[in-house]
Amino acid sequence: MTAPSRPRHLVTLPLFLALLLGFVPSVRAALQWDEEGLPSGGTVMVAGGISPTLATLRMIVPAGTADSADDPLLAPLACRAFLGTTAPDGTPLAAYLAQRGWTAESFCELEGAELALSGPADGLDAMMDLLLARLEAPEDLDAAALDAAWRALEADWGRWAGVSEIALRAAMARAAYGDADYGVGEQRVRPEGAGKPSLDALRAFVGRRYQAGAAMLLVAGDVEPGAFLDRWRARLQALPGRLLPLPERGEATRVAQEVKRADARQTLFIAQFPGPRGDALDAAAFAVAAGVLNKFIDTDVRAAGLCRSGSAWYDFTSPGPRPLEITLRGVDVARLPALRQRIARLCERMRDGEFSEYAMLSAKDVLFERIDAAAGKGKPPRGDDAQSLSLWSREVLREALYFRRWRAEFLRHLQALGKEQVREAARSLLQLDHATLGLLLPPESLD
Repeated sequence: MTAPSRPRHLVTLPLFLALLLGFVPSVRAALQWDEEGLPSGGTVMVAGGISPTLATLRMIVPAGTADSADDPLLAPLACRAFLGTTAPDGTPLAAYLAQRGWTAESFCELEGAELALSGPADGLDAMMDLLLARLEAPEDLDAAALDAAWRALEADWGRWAGVSEIALRAAMARAAYGDADYGVGEQRVRPEGAGKPSLDALRAFVGRRYQAGAAMLLVAGDVEPGAFLDRWRARLQALPGRLLPLPERGEATRVAQEVKRADARQTLFIAQFPGPRGDALDAAAFAVAAGVLNKFIDTDVRAAGLCRSGSAWYDFTSPGPRPLEITLRGVDVARLPALRQRIARLCERMRDGEFSEYAMLSAKDVLFERIDAAAGKGKPPRGDDAQSLSLWSREVLREALYFRRWRAEFLRHLQALGKEQVREAARSLLQLDHATLGLLLPPESLD
């Protein structure tokens, strides 16, 4: 992965101001980084010099809910069951992890699933052995692994059931995609009548999708990348597997859907605009449009006291139709009609091109910063704490699995993108009569 070249006007101004004020900003040291492709098709990346005490080992594979449409529970169960219940030394997995102070987490999205192992640096080799043992025979799961995964999923459903925003987003997904296609990844509200799949079905799914040839592995910590790869290369190169295509995202049909959820503890407004096609030109224009909207939200919505905080977001990391989302937290319930009018006016201003060149260039610059950070090279995590390492690792893996495949094309379009193209994107995208709107408001305010 190479860092994107920046437009000259976006780097010379900050440097000029720094020189004018008599200082030059410090530059953080580049990461120690090495990367190798596996014979089976996957990739292993090693980032060293990050933290002397913490380490993380992460894997992401194209094994999300889009690939288990016939049974949407297979994908979230697979990522919870993949490590099994027994460690390589025969001890119970939970005790094995606890004794070493390590934790295991899993994430399931529409396109992919991710497994994260993190803990004290001196346990990294043991965790590497654990993960590789599973990749050597991914379908080798027993009934105990399925039962443990099912209990974990039920526990998650129980925790998520009390989160109003999750319930709201689930209702919005049903309004947009229907009950047959969850459309947004892991279903965090328990589907009605959901039952545990068979062990044979889970084994088949894991054996098909958890391929080393489709996996991206990231090792990060206080390691020397070359030496680490030398130590594990023979075993990594012997991993079986084949390259798998990414699942394709189906396009949602959203027409003036509005979902309301009562909640006395928080107020929230969400507007999701479904994007067409999702090719690299679309993605670049929509991402810049979201960046310009961020400026408007800060100056025209938050500053007017209509919300406490807010943002616009578009996920440009992989091809396919994706929504642009406006999320406003702490909305002023008494001024909700004014908020709706303001959002409608912001969309109209975007469609009419009523935004400055400077706002567009600033939005581009933020995108380049995000892309640089996701590339993983040259910028270590902002801090040495577990949260910083976790967030940085997730961005690196998403870049590796999704964005790398069309990175060059996306950047070419982003560099050349002009105001008129952003305006045309807004015309096709920011139509409130095709949006799905969600509201979390106190019960007495719902009409």
